Amino acid sequence: MVFKAKRGLKKHKSRSFNVFISEDLTKKRQAIIKSLAEARKKDLIISYWTSDGRIFYKQTEDSDTVLVPSIFTPLDI
Repeated sequence: MVFKAKRGLKKHKSRSFNVFISEDLTKKRQAIIKSLAEARKKDLIISYWTSDGRIFYKQTEDSDTVLVPSIFTPLDI
């Protein structure tokens, strides 16, 4: 329940209360996230996120959401 509410909690900010909730990912999935972060900096994708250990991204606002396959390697981006 808390993890599903993380987006709403992230919007709440004050001097004494900031919330950041993230998933505990495997090293392989962390490497994939790092590659996606680099791709986002280079404007190759618009966003990426995780949900229940799965990794998703979108290339543009209008494009379909892509589920990163479990056999994905960071060099595939």
